[in-house]
Amino acid sequence: MPASTATAPANSSPTSPPRTTHYDLDALREGIDDSGESEGLLLGIVDDPAHQRQHPLFYVPDEGNLAVFGTSGSGKSAVLRTLAYSAAANSGDDRTEVYGIDFSTAGLSMLSPLPIVGSIID
Repeated sequence: MPASTATAPANSSPTSPPRTTHYDLDALREGIDDSGESEGLLLGIVDDPAHQRQHPLFYVPDEGNLAVFGTSGSGKSAVLRTLAYSAAANSGDDRTEVYGIDFSTAGLSMLSPLPIVGSIID
């Protein structure tokens, strides 16, 4: 039999399949709300390759400040948008107000329609 027509079973991978690059925050929040895991704002998903699992990451404003910094294109605006969305989704709290100053890409202007947003300056 020629080598070009021979078939062999696929090797199994020692690692989990690749993770998605986009997450539906509403779906993540539903799973978290059901489990009662969260007391903060959903910030994202932590990849834990040593244990081959992922788990949610929360920011709890009452426990301290959060600094977001990085180079251009590193995801700073995405983190801030996620925090604002999480705050809006949790907003049974009248004390939540979001204000933003965007010195670059106008990546925060999409937050303006949220009811908790006071102002976004581009």
